[in-house]
Amino acid sequence: MAWSFASLVFQDFPLMYAISSPDIAACTEFHHQSISNMAWAVARICLIDLPLMYALASSAMQKISDFECQDISNTLWAFSSLGLAHQPLLSAISASARPRMKDFSP
Repeated sequence: MAWSFASLVFQDFPLMYAISSPDIAACTEFHHQSISNMAWAVARICLIDLPLMYALASSAMQKISDFECQDISNTLWAFSSLGLAHQPLLSAISASARPRMKDFSP
């Protein structure tokens, strides 16, 4: 649902907080694409929800080896767009992306 509203750039922050609040605890169970989609959706509408973003970062670091190139790109874009330099996540993304650079499209 968050992705759909974000695609429309629909900025209803109370709604997004209501959507994201239960997701903080559930992040550890998210599929890798769900992690990147949620991060993208939050960043798309410029919602700075630090507890959610840190939970997504933690979950992403645990599952980074499962991430597709698109997931890596979307997650990195989300954190960058919000100005969140989460160093452990950036290190994990860097380590995962380096051997696969040929798989990323421009």
